[in-house]
Amino acid sequence: MDDAVPSLEEILDRFRAFRREAGLSLSAFALAAGLSRAALGGMDAPDWKPGSDTIRALEQLVGPTWKSGDPVPETIAKPSKARAAA
Repeated sequence: MDDAVPSLEEILDRFRAFRREAGLSLSAFALAAGLSRAALGGMDAPDWKPGSDTIRALEQLVGPTWKSGDPVPETIAKPSKARAAA
């Protein structure tokens, strides 16, 4: 088991990867995390520094162990056009 504590940049990169792999817009990602769109407005900028409440909300959504390449839960993943039409 790796006990290393990830850096803030590693945590933020994980959030960015999750949103990208889930196929979510910033608005949809914010909604899923219970945040405003404005809270994630600078998310794609390398100098984005979210507040602790934003980090906690995203960590609760993404989970502490999710990493790029892991499946995104069906309840979060952007619905395909076929599923959205059903």
